Amino acid sequence: MAMNVTAAARKKILFFRVLSIQQRLPLLICVLLLCMAVALGWLSQVGVKRASVDMAKERLGSLTAQLSYLFGQSGSLVLSATSATVDNENIKKFVNGDRAGIVADSARQLLDNLRIDSTWILTELFDARHQLLLRSSPPGKTTKVNSREILSAVNPAPHSCQIGKLLRIGDSIYYPIIAAVTDKGNVTGYLARWRLQAATLKAIAQVSLLLGTNATLYVGNSDGSVWTNLIGPVPAPPVTIQYDKQDFFEYERQGDSAVLASAMPIPNAPWSLLIEFPRGMIMETSRRFLHWIIGIGAALVLFGILLAWITSRNITRPLNKLTRAATKMAAGDYSVSVEVERGDELGKLARAFNAMTVRVKNAQDDLERKVQERTMQLNTANKELEGFSYSVSHDLRAPLRSISGFAAILKEDYASKLDAEANRLADKIISNAKKMGQLIDDLISFSQMSGKELKQQPVNMEALAKSCASELLQHEPENKYQLQVQPMPVCLGDEALLRQVWFNLIGNAIKYSSKNPAPRIEIGYKKEATASCYFVRDNGVGFDMQYGHKLFGVFQRLHGQNEFEGLGIGLALVKRILNRHHGDISVEAALGKGAVFYFSLPKIKDHE
Repeated sequence: MAMNVTAAARKKILFFRVLSIQQRLPLLICVLLLCMAVALGWLSQVGVKRASVDMAKERLGSLTAQLSYLFGQSGSLVLSATSATVDNENIKKFVNGDRAGIVADSARQLLDNLRIDSTWILTELFDARHQLLLRSSPPGKTTKVNSREILSAVNPAPHSCQIGKLLRIGDSIYYPIIAAVTDKGNVTGYLARWRLQAATLKAIAQVSLLLGTNATLYVGNSDGSVWTNLIGPVPAPPVTIQYDKQDFFEYERQGDSAVLASAMPIPNAPWSLLIEFPRGMIMETSRRFLHWIIGIGAALVLFGILLAWITSRNITRPLNKLTRAATKMAAGDYSVSVEVERGDELGKLARAFNAMTVRVKNAQDDLERKVQERTMQLNTANKELEGFSYSVSHDLRAPLRSISGFAAILKEDYASKLDAEANRLADKIISNAKKMGQLIDDLISFSQMSGKELKQQPVNMEALAKSCASELLQHEPENKYQLQVQPMPVCLGDEALLRQVWFNLIGNAIKYSSKNPAPRIEIGYKKEATASCYFVRDNGVGFDMQYGHKLFGVFQRLHGQNEFEGLGIGLALVKRILNRHHGDISVEAALGKGAVFYFSLPKIKDHE
């Protein structure tokens, strides 16, 4: 056996020695470059795969958290409307036995008002013994839900209102909202609302557009009993989801389709939200990168063979021609070609170079065409997103106006008949409706920021800062705040957008220093070599810098709503505006010692 191996090795060595130098040198360089390309390609692909998975997990986590929050906010509004109904005096009187005409008509009208759209299929009012008193449902429709079973299982406590689990009845998904009617601390009845969990295909398509290509959204009970894709029931995911935290999973769904998923509980409801990304889509980047590495490796191998062959033959004139042609090609002239004068290996190499030039030219044309197509698709997607934002804002404002209007009517017409708690709840409804309207406006403004055209012009930052500060302080007590505005240079930017930057930063300084006995705000300029740096400093409550990275994200707040009002969008909007101006923002702060926000913009010459 050893003798056979030695003989084979000798044959290979002899074969290699038979080759000429002009053949051996390209062969050696080709093998070396091929090994390097394979090793580099393998290592790079492994790194790209890991990076793709990490980025996908980060995006999944962010989307899951945001959608869970939005679902929770929607549930909060439903619970608020239900709680307001059961606290109505006519509902309480009706449950306690007062069936007079005005009370009965008012109670029925209140139940009818809770069916705000076609998905609300049934509203029922029961006494404390679960006997049906009043029902409101669409004319001509029958329902298969059983409120008494839910009441027996849930049995709400006084002053409680809760969303129930998803229930599958046939091919439809329903869920109840159960609230206790309370009189003097005792439960006198129950209100049950039933809603059909259904979404249109258009709504699903719009959600998919937000999530990304081939991403799927599921909602299910936290105990895993019922799951839906917002259209109908679906099989439960093959994993165990914890109710109290966010989880990431990798599993196979629908045969051999591997997915990466993120799950998170939904506030105000016993549900969990799950988003799936196909793993194949995540790995698409690594596959494209591998193809690119293979192409580069092949080009390097060909170039090595070419260089070795020309050197071994020591033919300068063809070498110079090829060098000139390669230089023109590197400069972007893909129409260059090498004159073929020979029929040997060097002539073949010249023809191969010409063929490569044609392919590169065709590839460049194809790439430019694809870039134009992708740009058109992106513009179309942006327009669709703007239309979706307008539709969402319009559809959300209508019920908000109804809630606010009915609460205002209740407050105005029945304030004297309501107790202090009922008046407080009515005020709370009006206040939250206004906050929700502001939140919708801020979200629409944030989402449309990238589509606004910048109107670049010199902006007097000192005058702009003084104007914003004056406007913000006009409703504050005179001389409460010590305001100092330093001289500042002009910058180049969109004055309307930069006004929003100053308005948000100065407004935050006023808000977070309001509890200081001697609040002080300083607005100024710090000279830097490459940019114009402006700042807003206050002596307010400050914050711990270890949480500073959260400040510029949407809905990120470091102080509770009961301490300082706010929606958590202002600083995210500021960062997006500065990014569009090719600027940056940073912060320095200490707990109890105030904060200073620095933002930089490109300099204008002769305006130092």
